[in-house]
Amino acid sequence: KQDLSRNQTRFKRVSLTTPTPYISVPENHNTTMSLTLSTNTPTLPRSTDQERIERGIERVSDAAAQCGDPGTRRAINDLLAESQTRDFLAGILGNSGFLTQCLAREIEFVPEIFEHGPDAAFRSVIDRLRTLGPATASKDIDIALRRAKRQVALLTALADLSGTWTLETVTSELTTFCENALSIASGQLLRGLHDRDILKLPNPDEPESGSGYFVLAMGKLGACELNYSSDIDLIFFYTHQGLSLIHISEPTRQEAIS
Repeated sequence: KQDLSRNQTRFKRVSLTTPTPYISVPENHNTTMSLTLSTNTPTLPRSTDQERIERGIERVSDAAAQCGDPGTRRAINDLLAESQTRDFLAGILGNSGFLTQCLAREIEFVPEIFEHGPDAAFRSVIDRLRTLGPATASKDIDIALRRAKRQVALLTALADLSGTWTLETVTSELTTFCENALSIASGQLLRGLHDRDILKLPNPDEPESGSGYFVLAMGKLGACELNYSSDIDLIFFYTHQGLSLIHISEPTRQEAIS
């Protein structure tokens, strides 16, 4: 939801300092996910494709061995050695190529999910995104957002499949991530247009503030009900009073607006 009176792209629906609590397991345990697995064993995903499972385990093990962090290697070896977490991961590796890829590419993030729980892991992803300033290079923003998307997809799937998160928490956190990603991308784009003298921002260090530019979320994003396969429906608005376009050529003007 938008604070239209201040013409900002900032979302005000939820504060990340008070994330949606889950009640599947006792709080403040270092093995939150493992504790959840022990009470939900019959509902965990299963795969009968043993060859695919073995390939997935080999890929994850190789990723851990190549990551260069001894702590990650030990943590992954422990997860694969423990029967419940191995069976849980086997169900994922045997069914989802996408999540197998996420596990391998974000191998150093996996222990954080299991050791600290998905709520803390989610907050850390958002906190890292918020360190990106509007002057951060576009390439670095793109890389950070893509990596954050993989991490959120992975931790959400693990929390959902293990029963740690309710459906309401899953949709809420996917929505929260999308809101933050949109805000970061919008701020970087506005600052880039300002630096190229295409428009003039009242506060370049806080590009969204007073810019006259805002985004209205429709559909599932607007209802805070994003799921794994959701696209996002957005309407972009701007005011001439806030968004001051410099007198430039019409093609460049259209680029700034679009």
